[in-house]
Amino acid sequence: MTLIAPIRLEESVEASLMQVAERVITFEDFLDIENKAGLYELQGGVLIKKMAAQIDHEWLVVWLITVLNTYAKAKKLGAVFGSRTAIQIDQTSGRIPDILFVRQERFDILHERALIGAPDLVVEIVSPNDRPGYLRQLESDYLKIGVPEILFVDRRKGEARLHTLEDNRYRIETFTEGAITLTSLGGLELKAEWLLHDPRPDEYEILLQLTAVR
Repeated sequence: MTLIAPIRLEESVEASLMQVAERVITFEDFLDIENKAGLYELQGGVLIKKMAAQIDHEWLVVWLITVLNTYAKAKKLGAVFGSRTAIQIDQTSGRIPDILFVRQERFDILHERALIGAPDLVVEIVSPNDRPGYLRQLESDYLKIGVPEILFVDRRKGEARLHTLEDNRYRIETFTEGAITLTSLGGLELKAEWLLHDPRPDEYEILLQLTAVR
């Protein structure tokens, strides 16, 4: 699998709060552990604590889930899930993304407690306290399982980065403005400005535009 993007290196000193058991924690163990608020993810058999989200982050997550889920239902494309849905990366790793989408014809990957297989779209809203190393590990895990589209929205940097899998290669596009096309959602176009800047347009007005017969 090839990533089409230049490489720039920078040093980053980071620390994570983790829970370590007397043995490696498997993904099945992870699903059994009480994690009601989705505060932990599983990386290499160790529980890594996620930082609490800020209100700005949550407003955008709710807005996006409303728009994406309503659009997907109106077009009968599939289902959108929020930040309590676990994805298995491998036997000892699992992630809980902010938003994910699964096409209707792939609902077989939906199990009672988790997704076993790659969703068609993952959206992550970058928080100010998300360190570069954590974000690269997160990105690596989604690439590893072959998520067709991965969207990182970084409001602090004022940019959105879209990874699109094409012919076993990931094309990476960075947006500061203009239309972001989500192929997984039937070519849905979201304006980068809606994601990166306040105030956002009303969900109802946007959905009237997005679901209009073309």
